[in-house]
Amino acid sequence: QWFPAAGDLTLLVANVLALLSLGVAARRRQRRATYALVAWVPLIGLSTARAVQLSAGTPLTPMIEYGLPVVLAFASILLVLVLADRMLTMRRERDSAQLHAERDALTGVFNRSGIEQRLDWSILQTRRDERSLSALFLDLDHFKAINDGHGHAIGDACLHALVRAAAAEMKYGDHIGRIGGEEFLLVLPGSRQREARDTAERIRRSVERDCAEVAGVPVALTVSIGVAQCRGDDTVASLVARADQAMYAAKHAGRNRVA
Repeated sequence: QWFPAAGDLTLLVANVLALLSLGVAARRRQRRATYALVAWVPLIGLSTARAVQLSAGTPLTPMIEYGLPVVLAFASILLVLVLADRMLTMRRERDSAQLHAERDALTGVFNRSGIEQRLDWSILQTRRDERSLSALFLDLDHFKAINDGHGHAIGDACLHALVRAAAAEMKYGDHIGRIGGEEFLLVLPGSRQREARDTAERIRRSVERDCAEVAGVPVALTVSIGVAQCRGDDTVASLVARADQAMYAAKHAGRNRVA
């Protein structure tokens, strides 16, 4: 005979603790706790009334009989919405973490891992769709001297200037990433070597013309660019290596040129 009363008392205590904990969380501006509180208040109210009715041995009233299924449905729907909201938040956090994991913190373009992944996808699409793909390897000339002579703030400004010049020549579907120091890789899906060379030459002229001064400091910034078109057996490593070799050929030929 004591068991039903003990069970009802346990339920009442649990209801009070649930309301108190959700109330504290809601006061701390936890949005999902507020939703849960709204969902649970009617349910707790009717379940408490049901416990009291059972303890007193009084007949079941229509309000309790029909109200409990209604508030159960209401609580279920609202808690599902809370769960959906939480999953959406988790997805946004995941996307944000992924974005930060593959972006260069200084320039905002892809980092080495991010750009190599985009290049890998582009190579696969090139083989599948039988279209062209080219890669540009960009390297600022005399960057160490600029950093040593004018400080890292001016060096960082030079990196941003190069990114702006490259972005002005990019089309939809192109990708740019910083692969280390003053070196950048520009991926041009759909571009043959001649088109890629023209793009590289426009970037080179833009840097030479517009970056004589950066952040008010005369730096006479220039860039050397290597161009390579994807072959049938190319991998990410081999295509980047050939573009890198072409860039070094431009360096050895006197810098501020495309090879």
